[in-house]
Amino acid sequence: MLKPILAGDGWRPLFTPQKTGAYVNDHCVVRAHDGRWHVFGITKPTADLDPNGERWFCHGSGPALGAGGFEEHWKVCDFGTRAWAPAIAWSGERWVMLYGPDRLRAAVCDDDRLDHWREAPCSLVGAPVEAVLRDGMIFRLDDDSWLLYSTGKRGRSSAVSVCVSENLLDWRFVRFALVTTPAAPLQPSWAATESPFVFRHDGAYWLSITYTRSFGGPAEYHNTLLFRSTNAFDFGTYSGDDEHELAARLYAHAPEYVQDPDSALPQIELPLGKLGRTPGGCTVAYSPEAFATTHCEWWRIRSHNTVLSAVLPPSRMAKAHHLTARTC
Repeated sequence: MLKPILAGDGWRPLFTPQKTGAYVNDHCVVRAHDGRWHVFGITKPTADLDPNGERWFCHGSGPALGAGGFEEHWKVCDFGTRAWAPAIAWSGERWVMLYGPDRLRAAVCDDDRLDHWREAPCSLVGAPVEAVLRDGMIFRLDDDSWLLYSTGKRGRSSAVSVCVSENLLDWRFVRFALVTTPAAPLQPSWAATESPFVFRHDGAYWLSITYTRSFGGPAEYHNTLLFRSTNAFDFGTYSGDDEHELAARLYAHAPEYVQDPDSALPQIELPLGKLGRTPGGCTVAYSPEAFATTHCEWWRIRSHNTVLSAVLPPSRMAKAHHLTARTC
């Protein structure tokens, strides 16, 4: 089995808001129909710590990830409630954004510039209390079904839940895709299994989470764990036994695995700035050649949130994956 590792030679700025906020937090990146890249993320007017003041998303766009220097758009989803961790997918008719925290919210957009978002009703049924808290990630399972992976809790323990939908707006809880035990090393009441992201590779599914309390210093804050499974609904149990339970560990915070189809090299995005619980100075950045495996090249392509995967011959050294991060 391949073991992913990080490679690369540093981070380069991509986007920081100037008019609509002071930082980018919990961001997502999508590629529109015209090939233009868009980034959305949490922000607020000042850089001080005030999660309750984060009530809209900043929005930037540019023609290429490698060029950076994204143009700032006006804020979106300013609907008077907290707005955290957007996840966006193309339904075939419109863009759909899901976000939190605590209760699932939705917005829709059919604007080519992705500027005009309208609140939309959505539903979630069958979920235990606190099973779907925040940090949703949308995954296209097949032609008819979407999955939503979210940070949540199973009783008092951290977990990742998975829900299913056929229209991106009405969701049904399926089960906990990953559970942790009381023996697991981190037990914050708000759940340590942050920013889940799932991708397919080589006949298996991979689940990436950042396992952190957010105030344990750089090593804990950049603690991403990868789990491998043949079942998209079940990645097992994590008790802290890294040797037997993990497929890999990466020094990164909240990675999202996407390949830039316009570049010969894969790229990584990661928020830069102060660590821990202070978001001041956060920006979106990328790094070429930032993800590698030791045996073959593999990557994911994300265009309109339709995910494809590919494997190249083992004779080619890996330079795979575009990683993005959501939290600073």
